[in-house]
Amino acid sequence: MAGLGPTFGRGAMTNDWIDLKNSDCVLVIGGNPAENHPASIRWINKARERGAKLVVVDPRFNRTAATADFYAPLRSGTDIVFLGGLINYVLENKLYNEEYVKYYTNALTLINPDFKGPADLDGYFSGFNPEKKTYDSATWQYQTEKQKIVGADGKEVEVTVVKRAENLDEPNTVFAHLKRHFARYTPEMVERVCGTPKEKFPGSRQTLLRHRRARQVRHHPLCHGSDAAYRWHAERARDSHPPAFTGQHRRPRWWGERAAW
Repeated sequence: MAGLGPTFGRGAMTNDWIDLKNSDCVLVIGGNPAENHPASIRWINKARERGAKLVVVDPRFNRTAATADFYAPLRSGTDIVFLGGLINYVLENKLYNEEYVKYYTNALTLINPDFKGPADLDGYFSGFNPEKKTYDSATWQYQTEKQKIVGADGKEVEVTVVKRAENLDEPNTVFAHLKRHFARYTPEMVERVCGTPKEKFPGSRQTLLRHRRARQVRHHPLCHGSDAAYRWHAERARDSHPPAFTGQHRRPRWWGERAAW
């Protein structure tokens, strides 16, 4: 999956199916493992036998949804907005694991101060050329600085490193841009775009986030379709959804390794 590579450093599945039995909460979005992935639903059910919750988000009330603890409907192709709503809720209510975010992600990395996002430019990123319909990514880069270190041969050498902030409140950090980007994903926007009733959206997010400090929260995304660009963004949204920055995303294998948003 193309979205996994830039997020976790590996573009293939990061756990085997058996690891699902260790989950405390499973989010199935864009999939139907009860019919299409019997190997995975077996281990999801093992987890449920020990009290795990199953949340299903899908346009269809399928067989997996029929057995779920919570089901939320949405329109086809709007799962990125649904997940954006979850991310915004976590950020606004500080439900993330601050230690994990600060030390095991690139959240404190400083971005070029000239960078602007969709919240600032009415849906566009800085560097957009309206005539060519292309982007110049010069303003998208990290801020860097020179440092002197002692190499293996004992000699002092100068290297370029990325600049990092001291706290999450500084305005040009990755985290600050993340908050600004997802601030528009309100429950009202989720209902308008996804068609998910307001009373359904809080239920799904509360079920998921109630387990944010549990051993493991897993999502089960199945990215089907022919639009490669959409799949990439869907994977990135899914991999950056609340478990990824609460420190619970596939925790047994990835805990302690750096994730990039």
